[in-house]
Formats: sequence, structure tokens, C-alpha cells
Amino acid sequence: MKKWLILPAAALSIFCLLVWWVYGLWPIASISGNLAARWDTWHGHYEVQGYGLPVPWTPEYAATLHDRYGIQHRAVTGCIVNNWILDRTDAYNRVSDERIRAKFGRDVVREAAREAEQNWQRTHADASKR
Repeated sequence: MKKWLILPAAALSIFCLLVWWVYGLWPIASISGNLAARWDTWHGHYEVQGYGLPVPWTPEYAATLHDRYGIQHRAVTGCIVNNWILDRTDAYNRVSDERIRAKFGRDVVREAAREAEQNWQRTHADASKR
């Protein structure tokens, strides 16, 4: 290789690695979430992951999932969320939701969320009337 090409080739390589790191690394997060969910469900561990600030009925939702169906709800992070967390968690939940629906024959995750929200709204609507 000619000596005058070494510096531009090195600079281009570093630039490409930086671009890959900033924009292209996210598929690894999706693959990681996908594989983790497959591993967990294959071993009988069913989990739904969440991120961001929780809604007020999250404790009841998590308790319903756990008590009725043996599904764990896990908060991955609080209000600080980046693309890695979004992609990994969304990929995990896609696989997990699919396997949960296959196991129970219906969308018990959505049912539990809807029920918890309705219960919370009912109890807080009653409290506001007092």
C-alpha cells in the first residue's frame, strides 16, 4: 500500500466506526432483546419490560400480571431513556408478548393493563366526588 494512502484510509476507517457506533449499533440492542426474551420464555420465565415514568396504575397492573398469570413486570429504567434501551426493550417485549399470547390464547398483558387502568380511574373518580 502506498504511504500517502495510510492516513486517509485510517481517518476514513475511524469515521466509519464512529458512524457505525452512533447510528448502526442499535441493531445489536434489538438482537440482544430478542435473544434474551427467547431464552427467558424457553426457560419458562415470562416478563414484560417497561421504561419511562410509570403510570399511576402500574403497581396494580404488575400485581395482576404476577398473581394471575405468573408474568413479571420489570421497569428497565426510569425517565432517562436512550435508543439502546428503547430498541432492546421493544424487541424483548415483541417476542415476549408473542409467546405470552401463544401460552394463554389471548392478550392477557393488554387485558391486565386495561383492567388496572379502569380500576384506578374508578377509585380516583370516586375519591374526587367526595
